[in-house]
Parts: sequence; C-alpha cells; structure tokens
Amino acid sequence: MRYKDPRSTLPISPANWDALKRNIPGLEAAAQNLQRDPVPTKTSGFREVKIIDITANYEDSMRILGENGLRPMTYKEIFVKLGMDRKLKGQLKDRGLFWIDGKGIDIEGLYTIQPDGSLKKGLSGDREKNVLVTSGSLPLTLKVGSNEETVSVWRRFQLDACANPLITASLVVGVPITMPINSIC
Repeated sequence: MRYKDPRSTLPISPANWDALKRNIPGLEAAAQNLQRDPVPTKTSGFREVKIIDITANYEDSMRILGENGLRPMTYKEIFVKLGMDRKLKGQLKDRGLFWIDGKGIDIEGLYTIQPDGSLKKGLSGDREKNVLVTSGSLPLTLKVGSNEETVSVWRRFQLDACANPLITASLVVGVPITMPINSIC
C-alpha cells in the first residue's frame, strides 16, 4: 500500500517559510528533515505507523498529524506495537521523543510493560520491557532510549506526563485516524 507523502499536504511554501522559521522552535532543522522521506513502517499485520522526521511541539505535532490523516497513539497501543516489531523499535531508538495520546497519568515509578500494553509496578529482567513513568497532568511524551542508555538505566522507555507542551519532540508519530483507539490492545 502506498502512503501519502506528508510534504504534499503541509502548508509550507517558500512564501511563508521565513515566518514559520521564526515562530516554531526547531523548524529550521525540520526544513532539512523534510528533504528526506518519512519512514512508513508496517507492524506485524497491523496498519501502518507513520514516522515523520520533523521537530515539533505538542500543538504543531497534533496539527501535522491531523493534516496527514493521522492521530497519536495511546501508550498501550505503542507499547504493543513496539513489543511486536523490532524494526519499528530500532527506528525509534535514540531519536529523541514524540507525543502520544493522553493528558496526564497518575502513576509514577518503574514499571514492566505487559503484552497488552498495560503497565505493572516493578521491573522485569528484560530491559526492553521496562519503562520509567513520570506522573503529571500534561500531554504524554514517550522516549525510546538508545542501547547505551538502556544498559545504564535498565529500561528502554520513558513515559512522561510533566513535559511542557512547548518543548519540541524530534519525531511526529501516528497511525491513520480511521484506526480505532486501542484496537490492537
């Protein structure tokens, strides 16, 4: 299945590019990233996860997703997908963070990711299933750590609900809007 190139629908033209660069943090670097194709990834028979290599804050990430017929995933959805697709996990490792669906989470500490994407208090013996959760009431971000980080902190993931929505994420990640929330969980 051919995917729609997000660059064809982004409202960026030479006429408004200078204004956008002044108003959106990190957009100058994103301009260079737009020269490369986004990386569509099929995950174990599920619908596509689209990774757009652009730096954006929460508001801009949600706008970019919406303009491309995508929505952010819940943490349960992304954990299920990452657990089933090593290639997807490899593409996200050490690339910074991205916004996911949900505002706030009321748990905090170290957790083990269960097969259905839910979280269980405590660490497992497998770094690839461990996540640090930071509670808060802000939009959620997910970081997929590098191999070096994983060795030193004994976890691959960080789920954060206290990051300021104005910070920029290094990726915009989503799935088609037509995919029901938690349909794979």
